[in-house]
Amino acid sequence: MRARKNKLLLALLFPWLMQAQVNLSFIRHLESQGLRVENRAYLNAIGGNTDSLHYAEARFYLHYFNDSAFIYHYKLSRRLCKADEQIMQQASILMLNADDAKYRREWFETIDTSATGNILKKIRLAYFAAEDPLNFKNDFEKSELSDSFGEYYGVMRKKPALAAAMSVLVPGLGKIYAGKTVSGINGFIINGVYAVQTWESNKRLGMYHPLTLFNAGTLAAFYLSNIYGSYKSIIDLRRERKKQFIKDATFLYN
Repeated sequence: MRARKNKLLLALLFPWLMQAQVNLSFIRHLESQGLRVENRAYLNAIGGNTDSLHYAEARFYLHYFNDSAFIYHYKLSRRLCKADEQIMQQASILMLNADDAKYRREWFETIDTSATGNILKKIRLAYFAAEDPLNFKNDFEKSELSDSFGEYYGVMRKKPALAAAMSVLVPGLGKIYAGKTVSGINGFIINGVYAVQTWESNKRLGMYHPLTLFNAGTLAAFYLSNIYGSYKSIIDLRRERKKQFIKDATFLYN
């Protein structure tokens, strides 16, 4: 019922709104009501190439999480966007979570935070911490992000090549180093079982017996996959901790 009333109101006001300048109060109303189609139609109806329209377009795409379109309209209304601290904070959260590294880098390396609030500066700080934690001075000490960054930093110090080398020496040891203790123990047991079977079949049946060859081939496959798995576990763990750190920063500053 409420949505129907909103649409009726839009139908009555549209002839006037189409000829009016950008009405930010009206746009905020559309945003608060979740009227995306009506919002899009209103912006299309205004037309033109003014700063205020590009600012409204930037708000629209920011509200609906379209990072590339937001960046485009932000550049065409930079002055108005920079004057709106709420927009800048929301945009920084959007860019912190953007899939495209180009947009993230472009945003955080070019925005000026000298005259902005403390939250925007912290979001920008979180970006640089996420991108290069090992060369980042931990400014999150005694803050809500301190533990999350500490875990991320600790994972980034672990080396994939070292995990692989450990599994060369002792199968499963690299997985344990990566924090996957159960998987590491299972890998050690499986490799141990096939190593024993290969040794016994070679002793009883000879090196070229089909059973010996099967056991040896299976052992080699498990052994090599464990080495690669240990290497990849560190890579995956780094990615997971980075995502978690960004998620924690988003939750804290959003």
